[in-house]
Formats: sequence, structure tokens, C-alpha cells
Amino acid sequence: MALCSVADVRAFASPASVSDADITAIIALVSDEIAAKSGGSASSTDTNLKFAGIHASVAAVLKKARSNGELASSVSSGNYSQSNTGLISEIKEHEDAADVYIRKYLYVSMSSFAIPYGRVGRGTVNAELE
Repeated sequence: MALCSVADVRAFASPASVSDADITAIIALVSDEIAAKSGGSASSTDTNLKFAGIHASVAAVLKKARSNGELASSVSSGNYSQSNTGLISEIKEHEDAADVYIRKYLYVSMSSFAIPYGRVGRGTVNAELE
């Protein structure tokens, strides 16, 4: 089970050089990585983990497209040149968003945990000292 689907990832990024099978493999790896980071499950239904999975998968797909050469930082051929300067920042934004959602998941899951606290012995509140 995975945290997101190919359609979720393709909603953000749809490079032609990355097939649906590649995206499925990326999603499986990213889901396992997020589960390891968060202590959650790769088949979790938690919204924060799902969004973390989507953003981390999109970042990985964009990295793969960049390494394939489809979304290279710059391409030049003869008199033609193209620059994809925003790609690196877009990948970073998706990675940062994934980290934010993982932290939200951890905060929510840890906020229900409480340690009973009390003081006992001499010098406690309302104790009379001799």
C-alpha cells in the first residue's frame, strides 16, 4: 500500500520521460521512507502523511526527469537555448512541504501523549515545614 497514487503525483508534475511504472516504484520507495521517518505506516490514512507522500514523490519524480535530461537546468542547441532555473527551487519546495507534513504528523501523534507529574515529599505545595 502507498501513501498516494500516480494521479496525485501527475496532478503536480507530468514529465513525459517518467512512466507510470517509474512513478509507482518511486511512490513505493518514498512511502517506505516516510513511514521510517515518521514511525507511521506506508498504508496510513492520515492526511498529513498522505500529503507528505505526495510532495516527496513529486520531488523525486522531478529529480528523475531532471536526471533523464527532460528537465535539465539548461539546454542549448545551436542558436537555441532554454533554461529551467525554477526547477531546483520547485524540487526544494516540495521536499520542504513533505518535511512540514511529517513534522505535523509527529506533533499531532505526540500531543496525545502525557506524562503524569506530581511532587511528593518535603517542600511540596501546601506542606508545613518544621
